[in-house]
Amino acid sequence: MILEPETGVSRATAFSVSKEFAWISLGQIVAAAGAIAGVRWLTRRMDLSLYGELGLALTGITLIQQSVGGPIAQSVIRYFASASEDGSLPEYFHALFQMLHRATLLIAGVSLLTLCGMWLSGHRAWIIAIFLTSFIALMTGYNLTFEAVQNASRDRKAVAWHQGLIQWLRPLLAVAFLLLFGISIESALTGYALATILVVCSQWIFIRRQFGCSLRFPVKAFSPKCREMDQRMRTYAWPFASWGLLCWSQLASDRWLLEFFHGAPAVGAYTVCYQLGYYPMILISTALGGLITPILFKTAGSGEDLSRVQNAVRTNALHISGLLLVTLCATAGAVFYGAWVLRAFTSKAYAPFASTLPILVLGGGLFACGQAVSLVLLLEGQSSQMVRTKIATAILGVVFNAIGAYFFGVAGAAWATLCFGLLYLIAMLKLTQRSQSAAWSAGWSGQPEPGA
Repeated sequence: MILEPETGVSRATAFSVSKEFAWISLGQIVAAAGAIAGVRWLTRRMDLSLYGELGLALTGITLIQQSVGGPIAQSVIRYFASASEDGSLPEYFHALFQMLHRATLLIAGVSLLTLCGMWLSGHRAWIIAIFLTSFIALMTGYNLTFEAVQNASRDRKAVAWHQGLIQWLRPLLAVAFLLLFGISIESALTGYALATILVVCSQWIFIRRQFGCSLRFPVKAFSPKCREMDQRMRTYAWPFASWGLLCWSQLASDRWLLEFFHGAPAVGAYTVCYQLGYYPMILISTALGGLITPILFKTAGSGEDLSRVQNAVRTNALHISGLLLVTLCATAGAVFYGAWVLRAFTSKAYAPFASTLPILVLGGGLFACGQAVSLVLLLEGQSSQMVRTKIATAILGVVFNAIGAYFFGVAGAAWATLCFGLLYLIAMLKLTQRSQSAAWSAGWSGQPEPGA
């Protein structure tokens, strides 16, 4: 296989990886087209204020992604290859569903408390919207987890299908409900909820078809092997969850601060620019990361074999270089064609904000590069080393957002996003260098492997 220690890259392997990348690229292209089409459809039926409210509601989904769904997905990807190698997939899936069970109870409990608080405080007009947002967030967590399983097993067709499906279904059903039941935030969220349910059901069908035998848990479900796998996956996921709330604050505070200082129309304008500028860069990085991450973890194995980790680190260096190149090209494209993009995919009300697109594209690309750099630590199972750096950069990101939104409105929030992306990349580079790991030194300095 490609990238495994002491082997070369065969033609069959190169063809296999190229085929995988083609499927991933197709999925991201279809998803990006759906996201852009959704912006066009929704902005032409919802005014700036209502679209801003939708953007604020969707930050609740981001909260669950950052603090619950994302950490579980990271653990799912990290341990699939090793579980497959040593024949412990039944225990792996048992641990996975234990984590999902706990996450479901946590989300349901927090949502119930929030709804009770809104009822008692007299803000009853928001109850339906909060309930729908909580439900979408829960289903999105399942979506992330099942997609992680498909990515880890390198079932690229399933990943491509579902990534494209959810990005098209959400705006389509949202528009349908807006037309059927009137223009309101509840109508749009109902469409999003139904779309997410359909995609999660489809993913479950694919997973059962592929892993039916492994989903039949061992008779002794709480055997030492099951408990060990559960402990390993929870321990790996915990650092991601520990910084999730602060990372969400950085991601969502731009919109909430714009709402506080400038009102919902500013949120609507920024949300559109974010979706057309920052979000495509995240899709591109997801495509590259979706291809490379399972290969890296398969190459590194458990992280105990130094030579395997070194091979993975060298491959990740190419990944980072590719992301930097894509970021620079996309930013240049946004400089020259940003105004045309806004005219083509939104209404005239958004035209004055075209100058923010290149800023958000560059910010998204730099953040994606930082995420790619952090894979070096994850390959060695050192996710806990990132806790302080993640928390510190998130706090500074919120400060950037507050200053930018208060003094400069939409443009200021965009520049704050760029500053955070650059800060995050620099911080991750510093962190990996400080780790002084043998894998990092060999992987980046070009030193030969031991015994080579």
